[in-house]
Amino acid sequence: MKFPKKENDIVALAATMVSGYTEHAADFPNANLGMLRGRHHRYWIAKRDRVNARAAAHLATYEELKVK
Repeated sequence: MKFPKKENDIVALAATMVSGYTEHAADFPNANLGMLRGRHHRYWIAKRDRVNARAAAHLATYEELKVK
């Protein structure tokens, strides 16, 4: 298996890893599950913030064009 290059595939891999570590904790005693979950959560927060910022910029541009 090659490491994924598309963002969605990387996110899916991370979710699968977190799920696997959770379900098979005894097989991965050195996995830092808290850190993995935290970083996965921070990714989703950053993605949400990016989408919100783009939407706000789009609306601001639309309002600016609408006024002219």
